[in-house]
Amino acid sequence: MVRKNQRLSVYGLGWAIGIVWGVTLVILAWLAAAYGYAGPVVKLISSVYLGYGPTFFKGFIGGLWGLVDGFIGGVIIAMVYNWVVCRSINEE
Repeated sequence: MVRKNQRLSVYGLGWAIGIVWGVTLVILAWLAAAYGYAGPVVKLISSVYLGYGPTFFKGFIGGLWGLVDGFIGGVIIAMVYNWVVCRSINEE
C-alpha cells in the first residue's frame, strides 16, 4: 500500500546527488593529477564537461559541472518518482 507521505523532496534529492557527483569529480581529478589514478576516466568525463581535467583548478571546474548536472538529474529523478507514486495513490 502506498501512502501519501512517500514522496521525495525534489530539491533535497537534487542537492544530494549534485553534491555527491561534484565531490566525486573533484576527487577523481585530484587523484589523476597526483597519482595518475583514474586518468582515462577523467579524460572520458572531460569530453562531456568543458574545462574539466586532471589538475587542481580543473577539478574544481568539474566539481561545479557535477553539482549542476547532478542537481538537474536528481530533480528529474525525484519528479518522476513522485509522479509514479501519485499515480499509484490515485489508482487505489
